[in-house]
Amino acid sequence: MKILLALDTCATADQTVATVQRLFAPDMASVVALSVVGSNELDVAPSPVLLASVAQNIAVLEADHVRTHEECVARAVRTLRAAGYHTSGDVRHGEPRDVIPVAAREHQADLVVVGVHRRTSIRRLISRSLASHVTEHAHCDVLVVRHDG
Repeated sequence: MKILLALDTCATADQTVATVQRLFAPDMASVVALSVVGSNELDVAPSPVLLASVAQNIAVLEADHVRTHEECVARAVRTLRAAGYHTSGDVRHGEPRDVIPVAAREHQADLVVVGVHRRTSIRRLISRSLASHVTEHAHCDVLVVRHDG
């Protein structure tokens, strides 16, 4: 079985990795750890003067954001390989709800594992929306792992 493990933050990634390890033996599954660097578009475009003054800081923040995703995937890959799983990593850019089903098809996944958080108000709606969208658009089964906190 080929599993696409869609990771969010490193804190929840550890919990999602542990769920995969609990449910699937290393000789039963190979895993692709995926993290999607979402497009963080602003609702209102800042003025050109403001953009010019903070452009370097924005570039530094964006690079740090990408690095965080890469490190999260690398950590999941190390953990799973140490446990005996055949594992690879994949970091992509875009909207996670759109990228995850495409990645699942490209990696020929038999199962997508996605974690969702117990959150309040709008964040809960967004998490459910992501899981629902992936469930509806993935070509394969989707396992939704709920995380507390």
